[in-house]
Amino acid sequence: MAISKITASGVATDTLTAADIADDAIGTAELANDVTISTSGNIATTGSGTLSVAGTSTLTGNATVGGTLGVTGNATASGNLTVTGDIVPSTPFSHRNVVYNGGMQIYQRGAGSPATNNGGFALDRWRYSTWGSPGVVNVTQDSDVPSGQGFSSSLKMDVTTADASPAAGDSNGISMKFEGRDLQRFAKGVSGAKASTVSFWVKSPKTGVHIVWLYDNDNNRSISKSYTIASANTWENHSVTFAGDTTGAWGNDTNESAQLTFITMAGANASSGTLATSWESYTAANRGVGQVNCMDNTANNFYLTGVQWELGSNATPYEHRSYGEELTRCERYYQKSDGDDFRALGYNVKNTDNKRVLYTVDFRTQFRASPTIVTSDGGTANAVLLDNWGVGNTGSITSATPTWITKQHFTVGMSSDNTSNQPHNLCRQGFTASAEL
Repeated sequence: MAISKITASGVATDTLTAADIADDAIGTAELANDVTISTSGNIATTGSGTLSVAGTSTLTGNATVGGTLGVTGNATASGNLTVTGDIVPSTPFSHRNVVYNGGMQIYQRGAGSPATNNGGFALDRWRYSTWGSPGVVNVTQDSDVPSGQGFSSSLKMDVTTADASPAAGDSNGISMKFEGRDLQRFAKGVSGAKASTVSFWVKSPKTGVHIVWLYDNDNNRSISKSYTIASANTWENHSVTFAGDTTGAWGNDTNESAQLTFITMAGANASSGTLATSWESYTAANRGVGQVNCMDNTANNFYLTGVQWELGSNATPYEHRSYGEELTRCERYYQKSDGDDFRALGYNVKNTDNKRVLYTVDFRTQFRASPTIVTSDGGTANAVLLDNWGVGNTGSITSATPTWITKQHFTVGMSSDNTSNQPHNLCRQGFTASAEL
């Protein structure tokens, strides 16, 4: 007869010891499918013994493992689990998330620069992607977040011009592009290609099917996964898992290798096929099959936060990073000076002598590639102010051209309308620099 339960009252203290049970005497044939061990003490393995669990293990007391604990199912411990050896995870404990600014904290461009057009950025690293003419939106940062999850900001896509009956070519979504160097952990293109999981918090104006689309830019391949919104205008936590792809490696470089998109509308050109739930050569019609239309009313707002893309087939809790760490990561792609705070000393700025000022600005973080520089007036009337050591504005700059641009710094050469010989001048100028993918 199979033993289904051993309780403390069934065995006197210390009357059943290891010496009384032969090696391997109790195996799967002697135990029923479910075994409950009830004890007021602790369960321990000593020496080099092995405790293996092939199903689900739930510990409500304390467990001490001195040998090897093998769990091939799920393990839940509501007490203390003490391990005297090493814990060797199959996926990383930290730096799991390859998404930049997944908590939507970083907003260097600010409220005055909402993303409205294809490829436009609002929150750092997040772009608004469109195909055709899918209405008009404003993408900005918002304080509406899921309660109790540790988030302070979300991305908000506000529909300002609706597209209730999209043309075949009309589609849109919220996207992020990734360098190949950040994606090598997924081992794409080899026999050991690994699965990955995207988890996120979303608040959609529409119930029903929504699509997350992953595009391989290096090999023109893609895969799409669906999730279903149960309640409109309510924060929900979802995740999708992408299988590993043994075809087409991602380049180990600083160029664009992948794009992750949360689709919000898909016209017939993007939805008339069969959803590509497995990796395939890119077919536009298979990209967003089943996607509801989040653009059908100007009252619609789509929110997103807590986006995490990590190695493995299971979603783990969101990896909250410090504001400073997240900002530094984003500055690899975009930097903005604080008004006209970038200043440099110029010498002998005098137009009649054909004199010029040269000054160099070092970037706070090294860029992905040499950026595009746009100089600004820092909120003043002139592109650069000239100040003769506190005397005041002694002229304006007639030209200010960024030159010698590298990933670490750039130099600006300036000409002045100043007609008096000023031995020294303080030059003030603002700028933006972008090396976005």
